[in-house]
Amino acid sequence: MARFAPRPPRRVVNAAAGRQPLVIEPSTHRHPYPDVAGNPIEGRFEMSKTVQAGLWCVTLATAIVVASHPVRAAEDDEKAVREAAAQFYGALNTLFTGDVGPMKGVWSHADDVTYMGPTGGFQIGWPQVLANWEAQAAMKLGGEVRPEDMHITVGRDLAVTHNYEKGENQNVQGKAEKVSIRATNLFRKEEGKWKMIGHHTDLIPGLTK
Repeated sequence: MARFAPRPPRRVVNAAAGRQPLVIEPSTHRHPYPDVAGNPIEGRFEMSKTVQAGLWCVTLATAIVVASHPVRAAEDDEKAVREAAAQFYGALNTLFTGDVGPMKGVWSHADDVTYMGPTGGFQIGWPQVLANWEAQAAMKLGGEVRPEDMHITVGRDLAVTHNYEKGENQNVQGKAEKVSIRATNLFRKEEGKWKMIGHHTDLIPGLTK
C-alpha cells in the first residue's frame, strides 16, 4: 500500500532581526484520495493557515445567514399583519358610509370565521359574519374609528392583535357618540396573505336597539 512519509516541521525565518523562526507543524488530516489500486492512501497533507482562516470565515458567514433568516421572516410577517389590520380598519370606516365591499376583501370566507362585535351576538361562519356587516353598513353610522396601542403576536400561520378602538359614530338615534372600546383581531395566512378570521370587541350600548 502506497504511503506518504510524514513531512517534518518547516522553519520559516522571520526577516526581522532578533525574531525567533516560526515553526509550522504538518496537518494531521488523512489524504482523501485512493491510490491506483483503489486503496486509501494513508498520509498527511498540510493546510495553510490562510486556507483554514478562509474556511472558518465562510462557515461563520453561513451560520449568520441561516440564523438571521427566521428573524427576518418574523419581521416580515409582523409587518404584513400590521398592514392587514390597517386594511381592516380602513374597510371599517368605509363601511360606516354604507359600502361593505372592502370589508369582504379583508376577511377569510371560511366556515370557521367568527364575529363578536359591539352590537352583541356571536356569528360563526362567513355567511353569518357577512350578514352582520351588511346590517351595520345599512345603518350608515358615519364618523371614524381608529386603532390605538396595538400589540401584535405572530405565529407561523396565525396572528392576533389587541388594541383599543377610538373615534366617533352615530348611535341608533342618530346622535354623535364617542367610541372607546377594546378589540381583538385574529388573522390566518391563506395562500400567502393574512386574512381576518375573528373580530371581538366590547359592547357599545348606543348601538343596541
